[in-house]
Amino acid sequence: MDRLLNGLRRPAPVAAVDAVRGRQELELAGAVAPDRRAGLRPDRPVARQHGDEGLARANLIAGGDADVGFSTLDSAYDGMMGEGAYRQGGRREIRILAVLYDSFFHVVANRDQGVNTVADMRGKRIGVGSAGSSTESIADRALAAAGLNPRTDVTRDNLGVAESANALADGKVAAFFWIGGVPTAAVRDLAQGGRTPLRFISTSRWGTSL
Repeated sequence: MDRLLNGLRRPAPVAAVDAVRGRQELELAGAVAPDRRAGLRPDRPVARQHGDEGLARANLIAGGDADVGFSTLDSAYDGMMGEGAYRQGGRREIRILAVLYDSFFHVVANRDQGVNTVADMRGKRIGVGSAGSSTESIADRALAAAGLNPRTDVTRDNLGVAESANALADGKVAAFFWIGGVPTAAVRDLAQGGRTPLRFISTSRWGTSL
């Protein structure tokens, strides 16, 4: 990663975009981009800048306010192609530097809410991820694959993973979607807390359609 950051052409300080609470990227950002990263050239200090989700981070990079950031691969691709959440504004001038770890799609439900499949989410309040996030994009694809209209068949709550976990524990949502590494602290803590009867819903039947 040091070689990648040192290879950036602009002589200005490297601004690395970090992530929201409860995510692996937060730890990675701390390792890659403290206020001054040991091992970088003296003229290339690294500053951390906060961007909640893939769309916000891509916009910071495309606008020249950051040099590098973390994103899921599907969100980065959509940004490069101007698709999905990136349709407004078109293609972003971003590039993929490296794959750091695998992300996994989580569908987490409260067993007491009667959600055994994605299709069971009809008419329920669901955490679909922060607005413009990779989670929101794949949540919409999962809902559509289950025969639901993502905009009208569920009540949408745009929540990050930590907020989603808290909302599920408090009974404010019946289920939530999340894409991220394993373990994600917010999901792990929810499962280990024993407060909420959880069900992890499989989406494997749809394979690559998501």
